[in-house]
Amino acid sequence: MFLDYKIGLIVGMVVLPFLVLSINNKFDSSGKTAMRFVFAIIAVWVYLVVSRFVVDEVDLHLAKTLEEIEYVYDRDGAKNSVVLFLGWLPGIFLATLSWFLMRCWHWFKVRIRKMEQER
Repeated sequence: MFLDYKIGLIVGMVVLPFLVLSINNKFDSSGKTAMRFVFAIIAVWVYLVVSRFVVDEVDLHLAKTLEEIEYVYDRDGAKNSVVLFLGWLPGIFLATLSWFLMRCWHWFKVRIRKMEQER
């Protein structure tokens, strides 16, 4: 069952590492940025595990027929174990993408300031 709330969960998962890496990060220390990177990976992993339980509960409460309830319970095991053991992979991808975008934005801002100072 695909419902609109799942789109919100996906958007939240994509935005989470961006927020972890961008809030108050001046990119002045590699160690701090690395710790933020690791925290972003762990945050996405925990978010995925928690969202799996949220999706199951919401789908269970929205199920109207016995077949829909059985569908919720039949598909749980494999998806939950994949999220538990491999949930860090989307975290690495999203944290890397967020870091790259934030680093490019930081470089772009420094470049613009330098060009303005030269005028």
